[in-house]
Amino acid sequence: RQSAINLLHAKMNRSSSLGSGSGAGISQSQRNEVMQQIQTQVQMHQLQEMIQRISHTCFDKCISKPGSSLDNSEKSCIGKCMDRFVETANFVTQVYAGRLQRDVSSMHH
Repeated sequence: RQSAINLLHAKMNRSSSLGSGSGAGISQSQRNEVMQQIQTQVQMHQLQEMIQRISHTCFDKCISKPGSSLDNSEKSCIGKCMDRFVETANFVTQVYAGRLQRDVSSMHH
């Protein structure tokens, strides 16, 4: 998140210095580009956090005695654990997207 903020400041400073003296600032298309880049970075960060959470949670739940390899029950447990995380994340995303869409629709009516 901090890197996204740094990117925003860098972009705005570059755009402002290009138009300094004229008071131009940054254009709407530049703002849109910066916001898209920030959104992409935030999504990547969230994905990395989710992968770390899955790894830690499933390891703690499924691996009682770490060794040089996983036995079949550990492999099965990790697979099911990861599947539950992904299913839950997809469900939450769908519910959130549905709510957002309803909210946007109600604002336009």
